[in-house]
Amino acid sequence: MKVPPAHWAHLSQIADFAELECLRSTGRDVSVTDVARVLARSGVAQDDTERPSDDDKVRPIVQEAFDDIALRARHCGADSRYPFSLSDSGAVIHLKSMTSDESILYQYLLLATRLNMQLQRIQAKEDGTKLFELLCGEVAKNFFSSRSQAASSLVFGTGRIEKPRDNEAEVKETEFARSVDELCAFMEEGNGFENHSRSTRITAKDGRLDVVVRKPFSDGRSGHFLGMGQCKTGTNWRNSVDSLQPENFVSKWVRTRPAFVPIRMFFVAERVGSEWTDLAMDAGLFFDRCRIIENADFVSSDLRKKIKSWVEAGRKSLLGEDDNRAPLKIVIFS
Repeated sequence: MKVPPAHWAHLSQIADFAELECLRSTGRDVSVTDVARVLARSGVAQDDTERPSDDDKVRPIVQEAFDDIALRARHCGADSRYPFSLSDSGAVIHLKSMTSDESILYQYLLLATRLNMQLQRIQAKEDGTKLFELLCGEVAKNFFSSRSQAASSLVFGTGRIEKPRDNEAEVKETEFARSVDELCAFMEEGNGFENHSRSTRITAKDGRLDVVVRKPFSDGRSGHFLGMGQCKTGTNWRNSVDSLQPENFVSKWVRTRPAFVPIRMFFVAERVGSEWTDLAMDAGLFFDRCRIIENADFVSSDLRKKIKSWVEAGRKSLLGEDDNRAPLKIVIFS
């Protein structure tokens, strides 16, 4: 889609649009007036019909999107992890840093939402969807760790199946079985792979599992805390929030049911606003962009380096300029 419609249903998209224009602008800032003018000039009205929108009608909607930006600053954590600041009574946002670790991670999640992650997931030879799974593994591990006992994570998804990526594509049972064996070894439960469904054709969607987190007890006995999560970039994920069912996964593919059935987790690069409660009811333990940033305390230097390379190339892909300092103009969203 093009510039987001000037409508309250699109507040999260408008806020993302403002953040992207802030990255573009010469002064690294953008105002409510700037964004309202672009949305009005795009000719998409509140009811999504193709007629010019009035600036006075658009401005209150944009201001409400800027109010969501103020919430993002709080939701990303109390230690200023959100890379933008608000000034002039909430009417102007400014990029605090282009290159800090926190800024790079946030830019990655923003771009991984708004780029077309089917066609543009590869940037600087790095696969953005695989990076997201690795990042979610780190975030899950951080969230469940404590001083007394650290959690660990395992990426089960993209790293397992490089080709094919189509959910309906057939996967060799030996490849899937090897991955489930590794999963059981990681969980220290399950006793390996067994196809209880007796399916003769295993497809990529049969797993739907991207990341696993484990927090053990010191006694080493069964019944550790386990979580199984699905990771989604882009914006077309809402119909998938309940597709991963950990209990079904272990019943179908694991020889012996774990003593503790893993909880369900769902990670998205997008910022989720007003629809949060309904989605969280279906998704299990739900991490959106801000929750991911809040829990990105410890991310390996190697992963940060890869994310930074991806972001630098992704900015050019989405914003369409060489030095990221082009004047304000309409951006094409995925």
